[in-house]
Amino acid sequence: MSGLEDGLRLLELYGEATELADAGDAEAAERLLHDLRAEASGASMPNGRAITRDGDHLLADLLARREAFDEAEAILAELEATEATADEARRVRSDQARLADQRGDHGRAEERFAAAIGAARAAGASHRLDLIAAQRELAGFYADRDRRADADAVTRAADAASRELVFAYFAADRRPAVVRLAEGARPFTDAFVRELSHGAVTEPAALDPDGRPVPGGLHCCRIFGPLVDDTCLCGSLSGPADHGRVCAICHVEAVAASVRTWRAGHLALPTPVLHPMWKALVLELLDTTAHDFLTRPDRKVIWRDRTYELFDDLPGVHPSELQAMLLDALPVVPPDGPLALDRRLVDDAYLAVMTGPTDAFQLQRAVDELFALLAHG
Repeated sequence: MSGLEDGLRLLELYGEATELADAGDAEAAERLLHDLRAEASGASMPNGRAITRDGDHLLADLLARREAFDEAEAILAELEATEATADEARRVRSDQARLADQRGDHGRAEERFAAAIGAARAAGASHRLDLIAAQRELAGFYADRDRRADADAVTRAADAASRELVFAYFAADRRPAVVRLAEGARPFTDAFVRELSHGAVTEPAALDPDGRPVPGGLHCCRIFGPLVDDTCLCGSLSGPADHGRVCAICHVEAVAASVRTWRAGHLALPTPVLHPMWKALVLELLDTTAHDFLTRPDRKVIWRDRTYELFDDLPGVHPSELQAMLLDALPVVPPDGPLALDRRLVDDAYLAVMTGPTDAFQLQRAVDELFALLAHG
């Protein structure tokens, strides 16, 4: 088989295994993941083994769930021995930390969580979401052991990184795309955008006539946090005694209002468009124009298949990272975040994405304009 066919076959096996694991059939999922490992070893594509790393992480997790700890540890040790990037190191150390925690080796778990944070920092600015995830895992580890001061300190660091990350998403980078790729810059995947998000913005509005955030809108308290410390929107929860509770009526969490400076939401796009920062590269690789590509109903499939051909030629780039150059979702910046722009301009730009376009080409223009605005914000 060709490298493309090998890549699609490995992806198919991993997808089936993931579906089985999600459905609770861990035994069948494990069998498929072992098949994936076997097929990858004989794949004709140069990076055939690398594409199965996700499968190996899932296999180690399934083994740990049934307390086959030694087998899980062996797979993670194999991943550690073959890791080629700081991002891979971060993921392996996070899995090792969780495995050590399950085994009751809390000292090793703490050391591995800290190592994961170090690896995420070493991965650079394009992997800040991984840093946040690693920090939140360590904070949860501390919280489970009533080490509140340690948990709070790590949580504050994660909050600060979250605020930087959501604005970094839109930051302009004038370097040629191939230079950015070579230096480790990557677009955030849609999965990362949703992981960073505290909820989907679904209503094309910001404030109601009384100046209150519209539920589901661009300033929604359920997504971004309360307007007043420890107080939900309807007032059913109020004061320090209710801190951390979620209101059963308005569904707003009673926490510090300062979370509105860093909590992000996300906006699902009705149809995929090109990432503005990587659009020129994609069009060059496909030898097409934006209009011709965006008017193709099968453009997502075309780009997905093309990424596996490119994967052979770009050993440091995972197919999911190339696929992220086609956007399905956008972050929605925090309502009270550190913007130099008038917030109404930002809201209007998001509303233009939500309500203005009648086709993919118009949607692309609205997304381009949003990026251009926030790149200078």
